Amino acid sequence: MPIYSLYDEIAKQHSILFKTRLFFLSIISIIFTVILYFLIHIKLIGYGLFIYPIIFLVFILINDNILKIIFSNYRIRRKKEFELVDKIEKLKQKINETINSFKKREKGQQFKKAYNFIGYDICKFENNLAFAMLLEKKEVWVVALCKKNTVVKVLATIGSVHSCKPSADLKKIKEYAKNNDCDEIRHYHNHPIYKNRTEPSPPDIAFNKNYCDYLLEMKDIFKTFIIFWNAIYEYRILEYFDNGKSKIYYFFDISKNECY
Repeated sequence: MPIYSLYDEIAKQHSILFKTRLFFLSIISIIFTVILYFLIHIKLIGYGLFIYPIIFLVFILINDNILKIIFSNYRIRRKKEFELVDKIEKLKQKINETINSFKKREKGQQFKKAYNFIGYDICKFENNLAFAMLLEKKEVWVVALCKKNTVVKVLATIGSVHSCKPSADLKKIKEYAKNNDCDEIRHYHNHPIYKNRTEPSPPDIAFNKNYCDYLLEMKDIFKTFIIFWNAIYEYRILEYFDNGKSKIYYFFDISKNECY
């Protein structure tokens, strides 16, 4: 899993400690379970083999406590695990408070009006947009026309959970950008993915190329982005290009909770 934020780093550390401990405990518990099987399986024959998975789990719990008593290094690693879990829970609480600070769009209300994007600088706009998309739980396509790092016009289309077809009129976008001296046309859509990684699909790349071909002399101010999330809903913004290449443009870290 890519490491972008403090949560990503802590989650990776915890995963390594947990998996190592579970593997070690499983090996020991399997050995004890097999020994027990050959010692008393005749007496337990009426219960069936299902009793042994239960015995295996009991051995894991018992061995975990015994190892904590006997080995100081094991106690230190377990303490570290608990500390990491505590840090993760605090980060989750903090991100949930941030999410809850956004009011969900009411049924029938326009996306762009519900979240009031106009007039913000690009960083604040992207922050609001990412949480608005998260609340929708659907794919959303957004075009933001910007002037001097400020969003001056927004067009949006809400799709389904797995797809969305943009409805913005390219001719009107181009005319508006020219008439209002916009220096950036920024296109965003989200992948409702929470695994901390994504990539542009072939239709995404084709969309980028088609827009660039249509905009012609204005293609240099056109940029395309994908918004996605990690397990606790910290958003990441991926910039992608018509040649299929992409790069992480920005990642949100709740421990810092600030714009780039």
